[in-house]
Amino acid sequence: TLSGKNTVLKATSINFTDDNFLGKGFKVASFDGRSSHFEIAADNLLKTGTQDFTISLWVHSNSMHRDNPGDLLCQYDAVKKKA
Repeated sequence: TLSGKNTVLKATSINFTDDNFLGKGFKVASFDGRSSHFEIAADNLLKTGTQDFTISLWVHSNSMHRDNPGDLLCQYDAVKKKA
């Protein structure tokens, strides 16, 4: 759920494991770098409006990369085909 709403979250090609850093009961998501992603169905709750807001991600890579990791967060409009 997302902020108490029944928003659908779909996980594709993601491996969830126990996190040894945060402690018991916490999970981490491992992405394959190609097809792994979360998808959240469109919802008015996700509209950011004009006020300040914060989004945070904790990203850890097991290896050094010389390229850009790509989009870490994106809101895509399937009708307009625009992010």
